[in-house]
Amino acid sequence: MERWLRMILVVALLISGLGWKGEEANASDAYDDLRSKWTFMLTGGSTYDQNDSAINAAIQRITTSAQSAWNTMSPSMGSSDPWNSTTNSAAIVQGYGLIYQMALAYRTEGSTLEGNSQLLSAIKTALDWMYTNRYNTSGGYGNWWDWEIGAPNHLLNIVTLLYDELTSVQITNWMNVVEYYSPVAGQLHNATTPAVATGANLAWKARIVALRGILVKDSAKLLGARNALSPLFLYVTDGDGFYIDGSFIQHTAQPYNGGYGVALMMSIGDLVQLLNGSIWAVSDPNLSRMYEWVFSAFEPLLYNGKMMDMVRGREISRAVNASGRNAISALIRISQFAPTVERNAIRSIVKSVMDTNTSSDYYLASSIEMIELAREILQNASPRGDLYLNKQYPGMDKAVHLRPGFGFGLSMYSSRVMNYEKTNNENLHGWHTAEGMTYLYNGDWSQYADYWPTVDAFKLPGTTVERNTTQAAKQYNTKGWVGGVAVGDTYGVSGMSIKTQDKTLEAKKSWFMLDNEIVALGAGISSSDSPVVETIVENRKLNDSGNNAFMINGSNQSTSLTQGYQVHTNTSWMHLAGTGSGADIGYYFPTSPTLRTMREARTGAYSDISQTGSTTPITKNYLTMWLDHGIVPSNASYQYVLLPGYTSSQVSAYASNPDIQVLSNNANVQAVREKNIGIVGANFWENAVETVAVNGEPYLTSNKKSSVMVKETPTEAVIAISDPTQVLNGEIEVELYRNGSLVLENDSGIVVDQLSPSIKLRVNVTGANGKGFEARIKLANRAYWKFDENSGSTAADSTGNGHTGTLYNASFTSGGFAGGALSLNGTSSYVSVPDAAELDFTNKFKLDTWIRFSTGAGTTTQKIIEKQGATLPYSVRISNAGKIGLYWNGTWRESNAISWNNNTWYHLVITHNGSAIDFQLDGASRGVVSNTESTFTNNENFYIGRGRAGTESWFNGQIDELKLILP
Repeated sequence: MERWLRMILVVALLISGLGWKGEEANASDAYDDLRSKWTFMLTGGSTYDQNDSAINAAIQRITTSAQSAWNTMSPSMGSSDPWNSTTNSAAIVQGYGLIYQMALAYRTEGSTLEGNSQLLSAIKTALDWMYTNRYNTSGGYGNWWDWEIGAPNHLLNIVTLLYDELTSVQITNWMNVVEYYSPVAGQLHNATTPAVATGANLAWKARIVALRGILVKDSAKLLGARNALSPLFLYVTDGDGFYIDGSFIQHTAQPYNGGYGVALMMSIGDLVQLLNGSIWAVSDPNLSRMYEWVFSAFEPLLYNGKMMDMVRGREISRAVNASGRNAISALIRISQFAPTVERNAIRSIVKSVMDTNTSSDYYLASSIEMIELAREILQNASPRGDLYLNKQYPGMDKAVHLRPGFGFGLSMYSSRVMNYEKTNNENLHGWHTAEGMTYLYNGDWSQYADYWPTVDAFKLPGTTVERNTTQAAKQYNTKGWVGGVAVGDTYGVSGMSIKTQDKTLEAKKSWFMLDNEIVALGAGISSSDSPVVETIVENRKLNDSGNNAFMINGSNQSTSLTQGYQVHTNTSWMHLAGTGSGADIGYYFPTSPTLRTMREARTGAYSDISQTGSTTPITKNYLTMWLDHGIVPSNASYQYVLLPGYTSSQVSAYASNPDIQVLSNNANVQAVREKNIGIVGANFWENAVETVAVNGEPYLTSNKKSSVMVKETPTEAVIAISDPTQVLNGEIEVELYRNGSLVLENDSGIVVDQLSPSIKLRVNVTGANGKGFEARIKLANRAYWKFDENSGSTAADSTGNGHTGTLYNASFTSGGFAGGALSLNGTSSYVSVPDAAELDFTNKFKLDTWIRFSTGAGTTTQKIIEKQGATLPYSVRISNAGKIGLYWNGTWRESNAISWNNNTWYHLVITHNGSAIDFQLDGASRGVVSNTESTFTNNENFYIGRGRAGTESWFNGQIDELKLILP
């Protein structure tokens, strides 16, 4: 629907811009007011404190730039750049840019060039010369953008600043040229069949038409410009514009939040603020979406005062990175007209970013007005603090994972999104920037400064590539399975099936973004081409000396920049000392593979990656790490874990006892479990029923291509599902092998079919465009003792139901199956839990626990639990015949005989579903006994590790993760 509304609005704005003269009679005095307001926005007015250090520095910067620009006009403009080119249209923009610097100084309060008559004369001469020789209605060579957007943008600002100093003839002539090239906001290329302007181009055009309307006092132009904004406020599902997930696309299929997206926000923000309070004020109710974009499209991608490079497109090949400063300016501008709640939130973002990036960096190149606004925010706003977020961008195949101390970015591409752009001969080495490249932002604030002209562009971190090969620009991935899902906007899993247009190399790649760790898996890596296939783990810029400490498996490595590449076998872990506080990085390799590393100094220039870039050589030092899959690999794979901010000792400890468990890594399913936070993530690559097991037992099943993540606590499970292919019609069926009791929340599109004995749900993903769906299910756990206390005399019930147990002669041990465990001596130790209604069961019952015998495994009767009483409601034991037993309604029901071992962890599950009792050990049934009887209840205590007096049958060993469940 919104796509059709966009088209209707574009037609409407074309009509309104071309002829309608409504409201002009009531607006005659308002034009001068708007011109004065725009002058203030350009200059900062005249009331600022010129002695303030930041303001004074800005005045000096403006003055110096103007003087330098003035100097380029001598001895005659036609003999020096930018004045001498008659074929490069960018020179016209550059020329007007220099004149604007001069005009700004002329109107800046406190500049030594303020009101300088000679400067004014030079400016007028330059403007007349440009009109006669360069920018007039007989031009049009080169890039259309220069004629329709770049040049008029500067010219309109110049005329605004010097309006009272110019003749009516001059203003008319120059405004006629602007009208010739940009008559209507909604169109590009003034021709018989103009193109429709979209995205940032439409926003720029709207501002140009509006400013011209102010200067020539044409209400229709102002109305047309205002109305032209409406299509920009509508979410798109293809092509240019903002997507509902916060993605921003320009040039059909190029991610550009940090480039054209920022430009769009600045242009719209300026125009909304300029027209605010006038009869042309923007009143479109969808203006509120600008505030949504702040939080979804910009805040997650703005790190250390810069927009992440993966959303800057070809701008990464430019020496000056103004993306962060421009984004901050856009946010400041939007905060001026945002409603109170959004205004305060945006101001908090600005304060937090400027506090971490230091305000001086922002002041160095910002306007005086913006410096004043930023300073007020720094003084009065409350900081936001660190973000704890996982953000998936299915509209542009990107993902972000944010934690205090680091930000992780993931750049992918698909059959919907192109790989990279090198328009205007920029970004010449962008070959692999979207092939799973990973970015790690941390305390090394300058990591990506001068990165692109010096990095080995054949070896970008996160990518799997054919060695030293390039990739053409504006290409689509031949695979559509690219995307992921976040659970609770906190943890996420992303994946990319990749096969380029011109190579046989293909791979399935997944990234599991957990807490302070990112797990990277690769599988199905195959190629019949001749180059060696490599997966690049890291390519990190080092300090200026290149001597960052580097450790492998506890051994310090050479810091020589001339040692050549090194081969390291049986690599369990690596640690790289960072440049800056908190910038250390750890790397853990679960399979202890052979790694290759290279520490070297690399020299390049911006002219290597951009035709107009500087030829000045730049040298930076790098450490590169990669896995060699060999020539013509078949179903090769890899596993590694990034550990941002870890010290070497922390990495060593992690490698000895990792928090993660790789559950599956093949071309059908890639899955990982984070043991400490109850996360399981899985990418299902095929339309087939596939099951992920945890500790050998089924945990999660999906029947179609999907990305699934589960966050499980003792009381509930949150299940998140998406269709990364974005083409599935109908439903994805997912099963979680847990007992649920209640649906607490579920997104529209999810149907929960079953809660017990497992949770089954269906998700309708038709037209979802990669969106994630969530269901929150209350688990049927009545009590759950994790035994992770390590010390003390009580065992907590993790469900929150309050079934705290008291230890008698028992203790906690750190050697549990998952964390700690309860340790029992077999003669006098146990746990007693007071009676409660949740501990009574009648016709259904489930026990789920882990046990390990110290002695007497299967040869002496040992009780796991028992509900006390003169007559027993229920009890669980391992008999001296090796049988699992459930005492139920006065009778022992038993499994088949089992051979047990001491000092071995066993997963014991007993389920009475009302009709039969199933005895399971380590995921396998050891006997099913029919039983429809109900047992009774009482008011006695519940014991762990013993029976009642006289029949204690003490347990000798450890018990862990004990759950009582109503199935």
